[in-house]
Amino acid sequence: MTRRESPVVTIHLSTPEETEGLAQALSGHLGPGDVIGLDGELGAGKTFFVQAACRSIGVSEDFPVRSPSFAVIHEYPGRMPVYHIDLYRMRTTSEISDLGLEEYLQGDGVTFVEWFEKLGDPKPDAYILLCFEILDERSRRVTLKAEGARYEEMVRRTVAAFAKRLRRPG
Repeated sequence: MTRRESPVVTIHLSTPEETEGLAQALSGHLGPGDVIGLDGELGAGKTFFVQAACRSIGVSEDFPVRSPSFAVIHEYPGRMPVYHIDLYRMRTTSEISDLGLEEYLQGDGVTFVEWFEKLGDPKPDAYILLCFEILDERSRRVTLKAEGARYEEMVRRTVAAFAKRLRRPG
């Protein structure tokens, strides 16, 4: 069975506040079992995005959201559990498979995976992938790609909610 090509949406983020707004718009649609992949070079804003999403999901300020580069996986309590996985230091697919990520990717919380491309195959059947590109010190281009009909609808609703936030007088 072949997968059909998923729609791709590209958004230009001019400020860190817009990045937070996109994270908030997406996290309003997330539920248990959702998987969000993040790719992009170091410093592109992946962890910043996850921090904003975590706050929107209800992770308390008592739990500092940091990149789990050394621990690989951080878990946070919110309105649902949040699993933050960072595969940056993983060198081989066997190292990654030894982590037992299936429990997280199919778990009772939302899972954010930084350096998603390192996950290899098979990837989850359905997910959203955000690819961050640095344009300058403050600006980023984020490409959102959905795998699975539910996630395609989630991207559409996220983009609409984000656009509405941008139009709101500040």
